[in-house]
Amino acid sequence: MDAPTLRPFEDADIPLTVIDIPETAQRNIAALYEEPERAVALLHFDEHEGLLTINYAGELYFARRFDFPYAQLNADDEM
Repeated sequence: MDAPTLRPFEDADIPLTVIDIPETAQRNIAALYEEPERAVALLHFDEHEGLLTINYAGELYFARRFDFPYAQLNADDEM
């Protein structure tokens, strides 16, 4: 398979073993912090959007995207 997205990596001899979607990538990070019988919530914002995931026992139970950036959360309220 030769997708245009993969071509730059192939040209640079960078082998890709996994291409992940943000929800499962965030689940994988949160799984590093799981404790038995406890859920883990991870919230991430960048310059474009936010993503909240909730995991339990290695499973992704909930994912929600927010269509506003971190800067909007950090801005002073205007009334």
